Amino acid sequence: MAYEILKNHIGGDRISSSSTEMREVHDPATGEVIAQVPMSTPEKVGRAMAAAREASPEWRETLPDVELNTFGAILRFAMEWERRAIAFYEENARNHWLASFLELAQGARRRLRRLEQARQEGIAEMILEPITGLDSASYRLEQPKEADSDALLGYARNLEEMAAHFYQDAAARMPIREVARLFQNLAQENLKRGENLSRCF
Repeated sequence: MAYEILKNHIGGDRISSSSTEMREVHDPATGEVIAQVPMSTPEKVGRAMAAAREASPEWRETLPDVELNTFGAILRFAMEWERRAIAFYEENARNHWLASFLELAQGARRRLRRLEQARQEGIAEMILEPITGLDSASYRLEQPKEADSDALLGYARNLEEMAAHFYQDAAARMPIREVARLFQNLAQENLKRGENLSRCF
């Protein structure tokens, strides 16, 4: 039986592969073979990696819109926020900002560890309590296209302000007291980090 041969998806385009080595694609529900996919050549893998690197700065800095209606979803969003803060500060730590931005990145790493610990400790409760009134789109923050000093500093301040806003909102709705307290503490830290940025620069 002849099956559809899938193409590589590179940079938004569907591209045929010159490879003759094929793998079967199975329907996960039935196990039936539904298509074939060619194994990518080194040249196609290189093109795909280059396209991903080129797209990376834009999509990496934008948190996806997700429903923040469970303990687990809120913690995942918070952890992803801290990961993106780490990436921003480390990538933009240069010249006279080096020490300050690296310190902020280290602080975000410590915050991420605290969130991971809260997630592990709250596993039993995370399925039980629905949460309403939080929308991830309210906390959207796009990194500036220009990498000049004023734009990066403005983004860093906005990053800290928006994080404080998110943690305050989440703390007010969090049914687990210890996690609500953690979020309140994180919000206070963000406010202080923002004030320090304003004083330093």
